[in-house]
Amino acid sequence: MSKLIQGQESEAKIDLLLSLTRINSVNKIDALKLHLVKGYPAVMAYELCDVKQQNFKSTLDALNRVYTTHEKLNEL
Repeated sequence: MSKLIQGQESEAKIDLLLSLTRINSVNKIDALKLHLVKGYPAVMAYELCDVKQQNFKSTLDALNRVYTTHEKLNEL
């Protein structure tokens, strides 16, 4: 299973993946970008953006599911 990697993703990639979801909370998006693009630890990212841990985790899981689907499509 493909997963997005902390601090290793481009902002453009995250924006494109987000466009395939219903995630629209600015705080959640900012927390994801801090974690995935800038490399902040998850705890720091969601606390700085005032997002609850469970909400951050479910948002990150949703984005990883979209990414996994994208990767599977690329393999076909």
